[in-house]
Amino acid sequence: MVGTDSVYKKKTIEALAFLTQLTETATIVVQDRESVITALTSVRKQGADFADALIVAVSASNDCSAVKTFDTQAIKRAGMKLIT
Repeated sequence: MVGTDSVYKKKTIEALAFLTQLTETATIVVQDRESVITALTSVRKQGADFADALIVAVSASNDCSAVKTFDTQAIKRAGMKLIT
């Protein structure tokens, strides 16, 4: 997700700004707001894909010790663990 155009033709920075604004809007209900904020931070700081970062954040908030995957980018950027 780092710096690329999405299918909606928005830059990553624009999408992050929009999603962050949604989490800060009192009239918008965001399910598991803290996990969404954590995922957005991971995208900004580590270049993680938002979906991967959200999976990791929601899992952590539910006391999951690790999310396992074969996706090497998710391992590097979102903090997932390799399936062995």
